[in-house]
Amino acid sequence: MALKKIEIKDVTPKSLQDSLTNSTEEEKKEVVEKKKIRSKFDFKKYSIPVGSEIIYSRDPSIKAGVLSNNKIKLNGKETSLSKSAQELLGYKQSVAGTLYWIYQDESLDGRRRRLDGGEQT
Repeated sequence: MALKKIEIKDVTPKSLQDSLTNSTEEEKKEVVEKKKIRSKFDFKKYSIPVGSEIIYSRDPSIKAGVLSNNKIKLNGKETSLSKSAQELLGYKQSVAGTLYWIYQDESLDGRRRRLDGGEQT
């Protein structure tokens, strides 16, 4: 019995542009809009002043201070929302930090969605 030789081709997109090559204009626009949603959280844009306190949603005793438009201070160390949430959760993969931090009884993700004009997934 003979085995047939096959060629394996890597079709993994190398970049966002490559993955959009055969997409419609509507699909491209949707990807760009979703990418905007995932951009770094800007405290100033969402009316959270430097010096404000945010609370970790899974343990209200854990608090962090807002250092700049996209950095916080947790346990004396400068970090990001996603990195701090990742460490607190004990995960190896990155997470959406805005889901785990609260300001004025509202998750940062909820605040972003509300102020950006509605639910966006």
